[in-house]
Amino acid sequence: MLSWEYPPKVVGGLARAVADLSQAMAALGHEVSVVTSDAEQCEDSVYAAGVRVYRVNHFLPRALDFLEEVHLQNYHLIQRRFRCGSRP
Repeated sequence: MLSWEYPPKVVGGLARAVADLSQAMAALGHEVSVVTSDAEQCEDSVYAAGVRVYRVNHFLPRALDFLEEVHLQNYHLIQRRFRCGSRP
């Protein structure tokens, strides 16, 4: 799954919905990974509640506006994908 927010980074309802859905899928026996933006004091990769969460850097370089932030986040998502080979 891709999401721009995932707990503990909660801006609106998306983080909670993605967390609930990914954990429910893992409880059913699915292998679930979530790729999301980083949050301060979070590790790059963590496995919790049956879900592997990968966080990508969106803090650096600092975006000047919303469109640039989206562009940089997309760049970091692609970079994470290729850094990890065939897995996110």
